[in-house]
Amino acid sequence: MKVGFLTLGCKTNTYDTNAMASLFEKAGFEVVGEQEPADVFVINSCCVTNIAQRKSRQAVERVLKRNPHAVVAMTGCYAQKFSEEASALRNVHIVAGTRDRGEIVNLVTCYLQEHQNSIKVTDISKNRRFEELEGDVFEHKTRAYVKIQDGCDHFCSYCIIPYTRGRSASRSKGSILAECVKLAEKGFREIVLTGIHIDSYGLDNHSCTFVELIEAIHSATEPYGVRIRLGSLDPHFMDEEFVRRISGLERICPQFHLSLQSGSSSVLKRMNRGYTAEEYLDKVNLLKSAYENPAFTTDIIVGFPGETQEEFEQTCTFVKQVSFAKIHLFPYSKREGTPAARMPNQVPKQIVSERLKQLSQIEAEMREAYMRKLLNKNVGVLLEETKAVPEGICTCGYSDEYVYVHVPACPERENTLCSVKVTKVCGTYVQGVLI
Repeated sequence: MKVGFLTLGCKTNTYDTNAMASLFEKAGFEVVGEQEPADVFVINSCCVTNIAQRKSRQAVERVLKRNPHAVVAMTGCYAQKFSEEASALRNVHIVAGTRDRGEIVNLVTCYLQEHQNSIKVTDISKNRRFEELEGDVFEHKTRAYVKIQDGCDHFCSYCIIPYTRGRSASRSKGSILAECVKLAEKGFREIVLTGIHIDSYGLDNHSCTFVELIEAIHSATEPYGVRIRLGSLDPHFMDEEFVRRISGLERICPQFHLSLQSGSSSVLKRMNRGYTAEEYLDKVNLLKSAYENPAFTTDIIVGFPGETQEEFEQTCTFVKQVSFAKIHLFPYSKREGTPAARMPNQVPKQIVSERLKQLSQIEAEMREAYMRKLLNKNVGVLLEETKAVPEGICTCGYSDEYVYVHVPACPERENTLCSVKVTKVCGTYVQGVLI
């Protein structure tokens, strides 16, 4: 029997999908691609924004259009928060919560035998249990994601995630190290540490701190030479000791995704982010003092309730001050049940759209400026695939700084870490030659 998957949302969802695919494979199912016909289809949903929630609902029709008779199971954040709504969607037979994915095969098997719809959604409001899932089925052959924790305790005023993922729960150190070594042995050349709030690792069980875990992973994978990339980081948790210790680990990628959300301290306060713009900048400067040319990437919400023109301009000035290599921009999305949804002075959509356009232009200029810093320099690149690009056939991959790089075609070098001299900036990527 064939099972397919459709994943929406974050990289943590991608990991969870890989893990579920492995569970189905071990149970005797044949895992097929999203575009292939399947008897069972699992939708791993998202509801971080209104758009994501709508896409999760639309995903059902998208699946049924190609697989009209498929058994449909829905899991993920939308399924957790809106389980009854999800179960009412056409042909959705199974709904499983964000800490019930380990039961997905049993739930599907029971439906195939008994044809009874089911909802399995654990109350996560006080749940500190990490659901141990491990994936063997990966979309990429070079880069693997390793989930180290789930959930979040911080309750930013706009965010629905604590209500869909539960409280922060850490995975056991031994399980993480074993998976990292196994992935390295299988030939993956990059490991990305992922989770909902990875800086919180260990705070729930006090067995190991986040930086101790990073050091342990670095040591365990030493014989394999894999590079390690950190997922989204909270600047609140970054201090001098953390920076000193990770900067001494040579295989940690010098790309830091420091979640910002706004460059205005007054907006950050309303967001309940726990830091000011000035404190954020202090963390950036800590990393700049430890690394020659680190890449800073971030997320920014535009049009948060009450955001004035002055506060928006503060954000524009601040992002230039940091010189981000890339920014993911999002319009504020009102999520019922969060404090921000009840705040006055919701910003009109037209103003939000205009601000997004202005900040997008600044982001593009900063991204190109960062890539120009790499000109005529040697960078480490994990070559991943050979394909047709505007300049011909090239082998492409991401640098340590997470800049996309094209080099003259050398398919024999795929899945290897190479040194590349950057020779040209081409908008969203750079060209280079192997050293």
